[in-house]
Amino acid sequence: MSSAIRIFFIAVVVVLISGLLSMTSCKDRVKTADNIIEPTQDAKASSMTETTENVNTTQTVMPTSESTASNENLQIPVTSETQENDVLISPIAILTADYKYSNIFLADSDGKLIRKITENNFNNFAPELAPAGDKIAFYSDMDGDFDIYTVNTDGTDLKNITDNKSQDYMPKWSKDGRKICYYSDEPGNTDIYIINIDGTQNQQIVKNNSENYGAIWSKDYSEIFYVSNEAGSFDIYSIGIDGSQKIKLTDDEYFEESLSLSQDGNKILYSSGQIDNTVFEVHSFDLNSLESHQLTNNMSYGRIF
Repeated sequence: MSSAIRIFFIAVVVVLISGLLSMTSCKDRVKTADNIIEPTQDAKASSMTETTENVNTTQTVMPTSESTASNENLQIPVTSETQENDVLISPIAILTADYKYSNIFLADSDGKLIRKITENNFNNFAPELAPAGDKIAFYSDMDGDFDIYTVNTDGTDLKNITDNKSQDYMPKWSKDGRKICYYSDEPGNTDIYIINIDGTQNQQIVKNNSENYGAIWSKDYSEIFYVSNEAGSFDIYSIGIDGSQKIKLTDDEYFEESLSLSQDGNKILYSSGQIDNTVFEVHSFDLNSLESHQLTNNMSYGRIF
């Protein structure tokens, strides 16, 4: 299996395992969903023709018979004020009943589905809510290959912002909501990019002949943290958003993945283990002391989402 294909499967497994881990706490609440809003007619047509700071994780939820339900009234409007009032809104990807595709929904903090965002027979993964709460970014193969898309939280204005023949994965919003970082196999290996949300100024900030993936923003949004095997093993790096000042942060023989920034922005949480072994443990990397600490030691498949 090539490195690029392996990276694709890592991206898919990240969202799938996240859903499996969350099933115990979510499935009963998902089954009680009775106020799901379908996309508007404009959004459905767009899908066919183009065939909060508070929420930092992406979930893929297993299908339920209620996943295709629909109603007419949205109970919780999605606005920046909604998040300020401590009603957390999170986009999630839900597998169809036949496990072939996944669509994107909005859910509230209790796990109740409140709006259906996409409705198509494609794979829509890794939805990320914009800081203002007005848009969702995700990656999908609805145009043949995986591209980065944005859509309004009412299901309208679906846009393919990368629109190329490569495979683009795992979008992450900048703090001002104007840019998205992601990784792509456009040059043949996977590299890191930053793009404006209107699809302009697609900047490749990591350029090498290695596999680079898992990009996340620093707290002040001046840097990108990512994983690369540039030096042989898969380690964590930082780089300025202009592609300068690259620094190797971890240096070991293990496979690092699933990066997540702590709430105070001072630590990177990540999983680390042997690439051909299912045993991964959770670690933290202190961006001040530049020291790494293992947080779990239970011989399980530790992942950060």
